[in-house]
Amino acid sequence: MTTALAQPAFAGGPGDPLLGDVNGDGRTDRATLVELPNFECGVDVELGKAGGGFDPATRYSWPNTGHWAYCPDMGVIFDLGGDGDSELLLAYFWGRPDGVDTDLILLEDFTPTGGFDAIWMPSFLGLENFNDDDLVDVYEYTDQSAAVITWLNTPSGQLVRGPVEAHGISLSYDFADFDRNGSTDLVAGFDGDASSTPHTGVVVTLDDGERVVLRDDDYYEVDALDANSDSKQDVRAEKWNYPTPDVTHFIGDGRGHFTEAPNAVDDTVQVAYQEQKTISVLVNDAATNAATLEIVTPPAYGTIVRTTNKGFIYRNTVKHDDSFVYRLTVDGKSETATANLRVR
Repeated sequence: MTTALAQPAFAGGPGDPLLGDVNGDGRTDRATLVELPNFECGVDVELGKAGGGFDPATRYSWPNTGHWAYCPDMGVIFDLGGDGDSELLLAYFWGRPDGVDTDLILLEDFTPTGGFDAIWMPSFLGLENFNDDDLVDVYEYTDQSAAVITWLNTPSGQLVRGPVEAHGISLSYDFADFDRNGSTDLVAGFDGDASSTPHTGVVVTLDDGERVVLRDDDYYEVDALDANSDSKQDVRAEKWNYPTPDVTHFIGDGRGHFTEAPNAVDDTVQVAYQEQKTISVLVNDAATNAATLEIVTPPAYGTIVRTTNKGFIYRNTVKHDDSFVYRLTVDGKSETATANLRVR
């Protein structure tokens, strides 16, 4: 098999079809795992068609070495070792049966050739790039121990446990490149599992294993997103099971650090006498695109109006230093800051 899988795009749980390019033609193919009579396991492979859809399936089978009739029921298609050939990596939702030597089964040319020890009862397998080496890596999630474990794809054709992992996260998790170094990071909401630190809250795990605790006070569902359109990934955290939405955004700086919004920061701006000056107060504030601004204390020596692009338009009418106080509101929470205007 040859693959042209350009990016980690496909993942699945038990019974989900495996999607990827198994023959190197640049089209998405579909592989469906099946359990067959006479202690055999199989996969039905449908090659992708140029105009969309799939060709009729071709079935491949192999002997089931387990002590009972249970076959792999989830997996991913990826290029192990980066040699240009694709493999199927399969797993057992209910745990590998006795007689099967490894938790993950590797198929080359749709035939088992080996495997790897990993999570015994995974709930989900996925693909990401956790170390920016152009090799697609593997992650597993399990609801048994509420954990995400990552496996780095090596040029030698091995899967090595990676530093990105988290335990006690059965609420939610998401992936993003928070420090913009080309490697995937993890954000997770913790559910009180005793093995995790903190027991509850929101934690970002960067690709080198560094953990950044954003909250440690409650149960949160989390998402990674660009909340302020600055091309840097942020975190949205919503308290779990609250009667009314309680959301907090953490604004990323693109280097793996975060500031809870709203965070209004005082400004000092040079203004020419009788000049109309646009003052973009949100440039150094922590805010989302949905933030609102309002004047709390207007300037004493000029006029000011709200703009639509993160600030105000000020025009001084007296040659005198001036200032105004504004209120920044995000997710129902507010902070105030002062803009100091140096008139020259």
